[in-house]
Amino acid sequence: GLHVEVHVDRTHAIGKTHKAGVCDVVLEAAVSTIQDCEDSVAAVDAADKVRVYKNWCKLMKGDLVAQFKKGDKTIERRLAADRHYTSAATGSPMHLPGRAILLVRNVGIHMYTDVVVDGANNAIPEGLMDALMTALGAAHDIRKSGSGGAAGGSDGGGSGIRNSRTGSAYLVKPKMHGPEEVRYTCDVYRAVEEHLKLPLNALKIGIMDEERRTSVNLGHCIAAARERVAFINTGFLDRTG
Repeated sequence: GLHVEVHVDRTHAIGKTHKAGVCDVVLEAAVSTIQDCEDSVAAVDAADKVRVYKNWCKLMKGDLVAQFKKGDKTIERRLAADRHYTSAATGSPMHLPGRAILLVRNVGIHMYTDVVVDGANNAIPEGLMDALMTALGAAHDIRKSGSGGAAGGSDGGGSGIRNSRTGSAYLVKPKMHGPEEVRYTCDVYRAVEEHLKLPLNALKIGIMDEERRTSVNLGHCIAAARERVAFINTGFLDRTG
């Protein structure tokens, strides 16, 4: 479940007006968040895709930084560090990740792109490009050393921030029409793992249940990806328009 952090400070402007000295309540926002390579970010050309892949890579490395202007001030945002506590019951240290687990949505298997072309100058399946590039970015996180706990370990690049605590990457796949296409996607992930020398089944699949052939065969779709499936999502807008 989600965690709640209650801040008590009787010297704080708000805390000193509260009977228990509570000055703030911080709520954990989400367990997981999806970064998109598909339609919600309108990544339609080479420049867009490069920007998407670059951001994903930096998220997996843990060093993404964004700056923006607010009035006459420059505000900087970066990935939140893990949170460290002391157990009231045992006095032992406790750790919680400071960030939601990040998933990344690839495009469907029926999309083509001319960002990369083959030897005959033909567009290639965009889903293959997404699978390779998002896995390449996630490899930074998969290969980080450490115990795999919330605090993670160092990747040798100065960031101890980890996304997965189990050495996995989470690739959400939309627009699959039944178990055959789920099986094909799993075969693609296996080929990508071999190419990048990643552990077998490190690339997990999120099945988006938004096509009728998948909905009526969802059990078979899950069975086809039983060693990889980590996420099921119903595309309600595909049902309601």
